[in-house]
Amino acid sequence: KIMTGGMELDNDISIKDYNFLTDRYFFIDETFKANFYPLNENYMHQSDPTYVVGNYEVYKMVTSFEEDPIYATAYVDPSTNETDSIQGNWIILEEEMDYEIDRLLGYLRVTSSSTQSALAIAYTTTDYNTNTQTYGTEQDSTFTNFKSEYIECINSNIDNVTACEDRIRLKLIKDISASTPTSPTWPLMFKNVYSLESSNIESSALEVSIVRDEGAGFQTTHSDSGNSYLSIFGLDSEDQNYEKVEGGDNKIDLYSSIINYAHAELILPAHLPFS
Repeated sequence: KIMTGGMELDNDISIKDYNFLTDRYFFIDETFKANFYPLNENYMHQSDPTYVVGNYEVYKMVTSFEEDPIYATAYVDPSTNETDSIQGNWIILEEEMDYEIDRLLGYLRVTSSSTQSALAIAYTTTDYNTNTQTYGTEQDSTFTNFKSEYIECINSNIDNVTACEDRIRLKLIKDISASTPTSPTWPLMFKNVYSLESSNIESSALEVSIVRDEGAGFQTTHSDSGNSYLSIFGLDSEDQNYEKVEGGDNKIDLYSSIINYAHAELILPAHLPFS
């Protein structure tokens, strides 16, 4: 499959289905991933209000001591020692500058500079009151620890700081190297986001199509049954008045769950849309 699109006639782009963004979006854990899809008929995610991110700190592994790191071990599954892990120095990343977090849906979007090393998180889970739009005060453990606990340990063991080396556990989000199918954190990485090679796109100017390359220069936008691939892949089910139309209207539906306007990214509504 080839996705084509653009903002203007002189800015058309073509993206192969396997050229999704890598190491940009990550689920925080498998529970959040399981709840993420499918979207409902109004293109909305169905979050679980009893399981959202409470307190959190996002970390990047470093090799220097210049940025006030903590010593910790990040596990794929922090509840057990029987999973892949990385041990070393970690620094807290700055929200909005280094990453964005959706606490209700449980995922991170990190900047490209933040993905040059391993990433991890310390977090709790809590509930969310949809009426008052407030997070609960009761925090449930995910077997991870926060920096304050490391500092407390260091202050209590001034003459033996090595006593704190096994004190902090983090949840591993991304391995040290660029993610590949053999990476232990590969299941947490989004594989359905495509860059539209722009920024702050305008919905009125955006056109997208999904094309099947049949070879020999022959391409099709519709299946043998007559349905457009745009509709088949969950990007078109309405007309321009937001009314449901069988098979769609051959134009992408403009919802934030499938288009990140600020970063100009197309998000197909399935974990592995082309598998």
